[in-house]
Amino acid sequence: MTLAALMPWPGLADTYRWYDDYGKVNYGEQPSPGAIGIERVETDECTTQACRGEREHARAEAEARHAEASAWLDELDKERRSEREQQRELARQRSQAPPAMGTVFVPVPVWLWAPRPYRGPPAHRPLPPSPAR
Repeated sequence: MTLAALMPWPGLADTYRWYDDYGKVNYGEQPSPGAIGIERVETDECTTQACRGEREHARAEAEARHAEASAWLDELDKERRSEREQQRELARQRSQAPPAMGTVFVPVPVWLWAPRPYRGPPAHRPLPPSPAR
């Protein structure tokens, strides 16, 4: 049991990134002595069967969600197309309908109906004689 705990397990080893003395980027399970800028790198490796199973399960769930969302979006798209087609048909029917018969009110600006103020007699005609008093 103790020996199994000390053995390195595949998939559990950490990966590090560091710069050597010459500025070259290096990757490995353990940085070299005198390394600069040591960072732990998250790897996407999946070496165990349990990890692969979890990944396949997650992928299957994601594909199912994607299929469900795609179906919902297709349905929504069909509804919108149907509404647009109905609006176009209604606009076409309205454009072909005969005009309504009857009285049509056309607003006219007030200044056309207002009487003109009196400005006196025209300049070219003489004034009429005043009555004698």
